Amino acid sequence: REGLACFKLQSREEASRLQGLDKMDHLVYQEVERAGSEGISSKDLRVKCGLQVTPLTKILKMLESRQLIKKMKSVSARNKILYILAGTEPSKSISGGAFYNEKQEFDRALVETLEKICLRYIANNEGATASQVLNFITNEGFFNFRLKLEDVHAIMQCLVYDARAELVRDIRGRLDSHDVGYRSIQIDYPVHVPYTSVPCAVCPVSLACHSGGDVSPEKCSYLTRWLETAVELAW
Repeated sequence: REGLACFKLQSREEASRLQGLDKMDHLVYQEVERAGSEGISSKDLRVKCGLQVTPLTKILKMLESRQLIKKMKSVSARNKILYILAGTEPSKSISGGAFYNEKQEFDRALVETLEKICLRYIANNEGATASQVLNFITNEGFFNFRLKLEDVHAIMQCLVYDARAELVRDIRGRLDSHDVGYRSIQIDYPVHVPYTSVPCAVCPVSLACHSGGDVSPEKCSYLTRWLETAVELAW
């Protein structure tokens, strides 16, 4: 019932890790835990825990030193520090997903490599789906991390936008929206500015991006860098 205290059983391992924490330490830890993969800022922690900057900073440093929590920057707000539990994988909106490196920088070389692998596979297997491409990449062990189906879908969509691949229709001329097939194509005209060269193409927070918002084109360092490079090439 609402308003009643609830309890849950902790494992011995978890109890051992949290041993020695006082009431306020536990409170901060629980708020970080409650935030999950989205993380929480020190500003929000101050509000939720009712702590001033100095004592909160001390608690956060202690929890970090005990490897109970970790801090990281968000790709959508590079100057904002977020805290998550040490064993929690940050959400794509924070880490940027597979297309961002450990420094949270857009990994253009990885995207280009993935494009080549995907193109080669669908060239040899016309009508192959994103699921089949993912299975091929996973089984061949091209990377030391695991790609998700949504990552392959993003790459395939970029190839379609770049006019290097197209969707395959069934015998009735329909597209299977569940797991569509692809085939490679050749075009007779040059594509001077591929869609995949624009950071927006694989941005994990593109849907939240709008002028004047927390995530916006004018604040995006990746888009600014891309525009500067485009201008230099134009000259």
